[in-house]
Amino acid sequence: MKLLQNTLQAFLASIAYSGVYGANTSLRTPLPPQTSAAHRELTDFDCTLLIKVTDWENSEDTYDVECATGDAILPFTTVPAEVQSLFDAGELQSGDDILRTSSAVISAEGELMIPAGASISIEHTYEEERMRRRRMQVSGEKKVVALRINGADVSTTSSTSKLSDEIFGTDGDLFNLRKGYEQCSYNELTMEPFIGTTSNGVSIPDGVSEVTITNTVSGANNGDIRNAAVAAGDAYLGQMNAQFNYVMLCIPPGTSGGWIAYAYINWYLSVYNDRWCEYPSGQMHELGHNIGLAHAGEGSGQYSDQSGMMGYSYSQDEGPVMCFNAAKNFQMKWFLDKTTSLTAGDINWEGNVKGLSHYGDNSVPGEVIIYIPNGGSDHYYVSYNRRYGINSGTVEGGDQVLIHRRGGSNPYEYEQSWLVKKLNAGESFSVTFGGVSTPISFESVDGESAYVKIGNGFPEDDTNSPSVVMSSAPSIALSDSPSQGNPGPSPDGPWFIDLADSPSPYVLAGVLYATYIATETTKHEVMTFAGDCATPVENVFGITSTTFSLGGSMLIDAELDIDIDAVIANEDIYTGDATSGVAVFCVEASVWSGSNKVVAHDTVYTASVSVVEGFFILQDVTLFEEMPTEIDDIDIGYEGEVDVYECDPDTLDVITPIALAAGEQLTVCVENLADTTHVDSILKMDLIQTSAQTSSGIEIVFKVIENGAVDSGNAALIDSGCDDALGICYASVVLIDAFFQSGETTYLNVEGEAILGSAKEEEEDGAFSLTVDLQSCTGSGLIGMLNRAIFGK
Repeated sequence: MKLLQNTLQAFLASIAYSGVYGANTSLRTPLPPQTSAAHRELTDFDCTLLIKVTDWENSEDTYDVECATGDAILPFTTVPAEVQSLFDAGELQSGDDILRTSSAVISAEGELMIPAGASISIEHTYEEERMRRRRMQVSGEKKVVALRINGADVSTTSSTSKLSDEIFGTDGDLFNLRKGYEQCSYNELTMEPFIGTTSNGVSIPDGVSEVTITNTVSGANNGDIRNAAVAAGDAYLGQMNAQFNYVMLCIPPGTSGGWIAYAYINWYLSVYNDRWCEYPSGQMHELGHNIGLAHAGEGSGQYSDQSGMMGYSYSQDEGPVMCFNAAKNFQMKWFLDKTTSLTAGDINWEGNVKGLSHYGDNSVPGEVIIYIPNGGSDHYYVSYNRRYGINSGTVEGGDQVLIHRRGGSNPYEYEQSWLVKKLNAGESFSVTFGGVSTPISFESVDGESAYVKIGNGFPEDDTNSPSVVMSSAPSIALSDSPSQGNPGPSPDGPWFIDLADSPSPYVLAGVLYATYIATETTKHEVMTFAGDCATPVENVFGITSTTFSLGGSMLIDAELDIDIDAVIANEDIYTGDATSGVAVFCVEASVWSGSNKVVAHDTVYTASVSVVEGFFILQDVTLFEEMPTEIDDIDIGYEGEVDVYECDPDTLDVITPIALAAGEQLTVCVENLADTTHVDSILKMDLIQTSAQTSSGIEIVFKVIENGAVDSGNAALIDSGCDDALGICYASVVLIDAFFQSGETTYLNVEGEAILGSAKEEEEDGAFSLTVDLQSCTGSGLIGMLNRAIFGK
C-alpha cells in the first residue's frame, strides 16, 4: 500500500463520539464469545480504522490498515474498496474514522473479512473535532505505561526496573522517551510514567507493569502476541486505554519476521521487538506516530531523513540526542512564536534562523522555522539544524540550513515530510513558489544562528551580511577532498572511512560518541592511541562499537567510556596537573573491505579535562585528513567452531559429566576446533536456573565473567584463564547453595560468549551454552547435555 501523501479532505459527518480523547476511550463493538472453531460471524459490526506503520530491520517500512474493536486490533483479509480508496488518496483519518457494516466475519486467524453484499459505511469526524484532538495529542502531560510480557516460553529480556529507567529515567538514565519529549518540546508535551493504582487496584510504582500470556512467542505472529498482551493488560490493570494516554508493549524476542517496532497513527498503542523498547530513538519515533507524525524521508527512502527522530531509529542507549525536523515541529505548533510564514509567489525575506537549542535564548537572534505554503498542496520549511545542546546528536545535516517539504492541504495533519536540500554557508538552492523560481541562500554563520536570504530581490554582492566561520567539528569526505600532499585513492579502491555527518564527536555523561561511515566493508575495529596514533593507550577508554547498514554503507558507532583519573595518570596522552589540563588521543577506526583489504583512518581528538567539574570538554577538534591506508592483505572469511564441555580443573581434559552438589566445583572449558582460529578469551559467562527449573519460580543468575573479567562480587568463588598452548579457555566456579533449593533433580544452564580470533588477530564473538546436571536432594542425577555452539561470521 502506498504512503499517504495526497490532499487531505475534511468530511463533515455527524457521529457520536464517546469518552475523552486524551484517554482514547472511543472503542468500538466488543466481540462476542467465539462460537465456531473456524470463525465468528457478526452483525451490525463497527470498529475504528487504524493505520499501522511498521519499521523493519532492512530499513524498509510498511503501512497497513487495521480495525480496532473492544478487545483486539484486527487486520483485514481484504481491505474493503471503500476503505482502500480513502487510504490510497491519503484521506483515511487513522483513529478517527469508523467502519460500520451489516455483517462481518472474524477468521480463526484473527482476520476481519467483510462478506460480499454486506452494507458498508464510513463515518468521519468533523474537522474542528479532529483539530481539537490533534492539539491535545501534542500538548500537555501524558500518562504512559509500558508492559513487560511473560510468554509461555520466553519473556521480555529486560526487567521492569530496567525498562522503567530506559524509558522514563527513573534510575538515572540520561536520555529516554521522557527526557526527549520534555526537552524537544520545551515542556509543551511531556511523557510521564503512570505512577499510582489502576482501576483494578494494581499498584504501578514506576510506569512499568508486567503481564503473563499463555501464548508461545517463538515463531508466533507478533499481532497474536500483541492482542494477547492487550487482553492480559486489560484484564489485570483494567481497560488500559481508558486510564493511560499511551501504552508501550515490549514483546519478548522470537516472534516471526525482522520487525523492529510499529505504532498506530493517532492511537494509544505502540509495539516493540524486545530490546527496541529500551532505545530512545525508537521510543520517540513510535510515540511520534501515536501523536500523529508521519515518517521523514529523503530521496527514495521514506524514512531516510536522519536530521530528526522520524527518520531511522538507532539501537543506541543514550542517543542520538536530537529532536524533530522543521516540518514536524510546525505540525505540532511548538514554536509558533519563533515561526515566520511567507507568501509564495512574491518572496523577499532575509534574516537570522537559529537552532532548536537556542529557541529560549533571546540573546541569539532569529526564527526557528521559516514556513512557505506553496499553492495549498506543498509546504516548505527552512531551518538551521544547529548541532548543539538538545540537538547535539543530529545524525544528518548538522550545522547546515535544511529545506524540507511536505504535501497535503492541512499542515497540522499526518503527512510524510521530505528533506529536499542541505546547505552549507555560501550555498543556495532554488524552489519554485507560485510559478517563480526562488533561491534560498545560506549566506553565512552569524554567531549561533544562520543568516538566510529567500527571494530574488537581493543584489548579488551584498557585503553587509555578516560572515563568521564556525569552529565546530568538521565533516570530511576523504574520497572527494584529499589533503594536500597525500596520494590519491588506492587503485584497488574505492575504500574510505569517513567521520560521519553526525555528532562526531560529542561527549555525554562521560562517554565520547562518534559515528564513522565505511563502504565496501565486512568487518570493523576501533582502537585508541596517543596523539601520535602509534602508541597504544590501555586501561583508559572502555570501547564499545556497533554497526548497522545504511544505503550501501556501514555506519560504525563508537562509544568510549572516559575514566578521568586514568586519563590524568597517563602521561602519553595528558598534559596538565591534577585539576585541569589537556588530553590528546587518537581513535583509529579500521575496516576490512569486501576484497579483504584493511583500510584505516586516524582521528585525533583534543579535549580539555576539568577534574573539578568532572567531565570532558572537546575543544578544537582536529582530524588527520590522511587518505585511507592499506595495512595488509588478509583473509577474514573464516568460520570458527568451538567445543564447550565440563573439564578437569587441573588438566583441562574432558570429563564425563556427573551430578554436582553444593560447594563442589564446576569447570567449563571452551576449546577451538578450527585450524584457522583460536579462542582468545571468554567474554561473558553466566550460570542460570530458569523459572521453569525452580519450584519457587525464581530465576537465579550467577555472573561468572562479565566483559572479559571475573565479576568482582563473586571473585572468591571463581578461577578463570586460558592455556594458549592447548588453545583452551576455562572458568572454574564453586557452586552456591541457592542452586540446590528445589528438592528435586534440577539443571544448571551455562550461557556466555567467547572471543574467537585468527592468526591476524581479527576477533569474532559468539554465544555458547551448556546444560549441567546438579545433585538432587535424593542423590540422583542425569548425565549433562552439551548444546551446540555456533560461531563465525
